[in-house]
Amino acid sequence: MMNKDPKNNKTDFSKEDDNALWAEVTKDITPLPDKNTAIPEGNPQQSQKKRAPSYDTNKLHHKQSPAIPHPNSDIGHKELDHRTRERLRRGQMDIEGRIDLHGMSQNQAYDALLRFIPSAHAHGKRCLLIVTGKGHQRHGDTSLLNRTPGVLRQKTPQWLSDPPLAKYVLDVQNAKPKDGGEGALYVLLRRRRDA
Repeated sequence: MMNKDPKNNKTDFSKEDDNALWAEVTKDITPLPDKNTAIPEGNPQQSQKKRAPSYDTNKLHHKQSPAIPHPNSDIGHKELDHRTRERLRRGQMDIEGRIDLHGMSQNQAYDALLRFIPSAHAHGKRCLLIVTGKGHQRHGDTSLLNRTPGVLRQKTPQWLSDPPLAKYVLDVQNAKPKDGGEGALYVLLRRRRDA
């Protein structure tokens, strides 16, 4: 049923109007076989078909943006005890070295890591902070849903898990907000073995 509000000159449509309009628009459409399709309420002809899953949008807005997992998350875990891993994940370890890759090209950032990681390892440092930056947003869009991780944010965990850097790295975790949050990583280096 359609109601006209004289105060604000808006027209209110009821759920029945929406369903009737939807039924009219979709009457000539043949659904694809075995597809999970959304069926509006009150459409008796298609009520037996599957409905699309519903999501609680309140939960979506309160989640942090997805973390970028370490590509080889099991790397070094036989050598790493649970307590140390949890301390790293919680940002409770002393940071002994930092590098900021902001504004670097991929090649520059990779070269900087190739110098920084072996040097830190040679000096007996264990916990490092690598600042990659958070990434870019679409132009003019401030929505968290449209933000994508930057190239360095995506590539750095991969570089750390691949040779030649993997031999130095024991674990990689996302940094806590106090240390850069989504734009930084904690890196735990293996202990130096002096011969």
